[in-house]
Parts: sequence; C-alpha cells; structure tokens
Amino acid sequence: MLEFINEASKILSNAEIIKATVKKASTPIEVGGEKINLDTEGVEILVPKWASDKLVKNGLIELKYVEELGIKELRKALWKESRETNLTKIDPQFYMKARATIKRIMEDIKRNPTPEKIQEERKYRDTFMDIVNCRMQKVLQLAITESIPQTISENMTIEEKILLKEVKKMLTMWKDQVTKIGDET
Repeated sequence: MLEFINEASKILSNAEIIKATVKKASTPIEVGGEKINLDTEGVEILVPKWASDKLVKNGLIELKYVEELGIKELRKALWKESRETNLTKIDPQFYMKARATIKRIMEDIKRNPTPEKIQEERKYRDTFMDIVNCRMQKVLQLAITESIPQTISENMTIEEKILLKEVKKMLTMWKDQVTKIGDET
C-alpha cells in the first residue's frame, strides 16, 4: 500500500535545487533543458541535485549542502515537535536525510566498530524514532478531522501527506462498512 513512499521521497529530493561552487571553469553545460554556467572558478551556483552527481564526478563543481542531519538538529526538532500540538515545520527532506545519516553511521561502525560509534547510532536512531512517533500521532489525529488547515498541511513532508491520504482512505472505507444499512448478507 505505501511502497511508493521512498520513491516519492527520492524524486522530491532529486528535484531539489542545491548550492555548489564551480571548481573547474568550463563552458556552460545544458542539463535537462537548463543552462548551467560554469565559466568562473569559485563562483557559487545553483544546480538541480539530480544533475550534481555527474558534475561532481567530472570535477567541475563542489557541493555546498549537507545531505545529513546531525544529532543536534535532530534533538532540536524533537524538542520543538514534542512541545507543539500541531506539526511543526521541518526540512521537507527530513526523513531521507535522517535515514542517510543512520546509514552513514552504520557504515562507519562496519569499518571501525567502536563503543562510541555504536552509542552514537543508538542515540541517533532513538531520537529519530521519537520524532517519527510524535509526528505519526499528529498525522493520525489529522486523519479523523474533516479539513486540514493550509498552515498544517504546509508543515507536512511528502511522506506524511501520503500517510495521511492513505489513512483517511482506510478510515472512510471502514466507516462506510460499519455504517452500511441494507443488503447485509
């Protein structure tokens, strides 16, 4: 039912426009119908994330964004989320970035398993799960409301919007079945 959540998250992430610095001057490159100007070294430019991998591999740009969320950002998000009754504004790529961080920590542990790294992974994962559970409760509460204010909808990630839509659909089907009067065979 929700198999496409990760795909939707990846598509949204790849569509993101990110900052990069021109590392090696080059003639402008056309990517996906858009011209990327690479004529001056050291200049900050904006590029679609999906195009950045090839440009980085060719040594043309250096990325200026952080793909991961640190434990401090995670704890701050948990603190804010646990004190509000409505969903708070978070990075639209929150879930994807947190999963990427956990994956990186786990890879670090495989290469060099230290008690500190294992503890770091446990703390990070626990904090992440606390945020997931807190936000999930709020989304489930929204699922039983008739209309959702625009401000709350704007604070939802794509994964949460998909969850809300699917839960609302299931609740409607359930409600229709338990309130059905008539041909009961």
